[in-house]
Amino acid sequence: MSTVEKSEIVNILSELTRIETETLFKAQSLEELGLQSLEKVELMCALEDHFQIDLDFQDFENIRFVDDVVALVQKKVSDRHA
Repeated sequence: MSTVEKSEIVNILSELTRIETETLFKAQSLEELGLQSLEKVELMCALEDHFQIDLDFQDFENIRFVDDVVALVQKKVSDRHA
């Protein structure tokens, strides 16, 4: 999988949080969605499994928005294919 679509990440996030995808697309921040540290770790693990990438806590430390998650995953997937 060489390109990562925002919808893929939103679907994973929706499965973890049980929040509808429409709400996730409109969300301003992960905090606004109620994601705490544990949920962020669960999201990180789910993304690693789904996209076969390695993420570390430092990568995820500065993640605040759904678009930040998308950009990070896209970069990691791109780096993996480079």
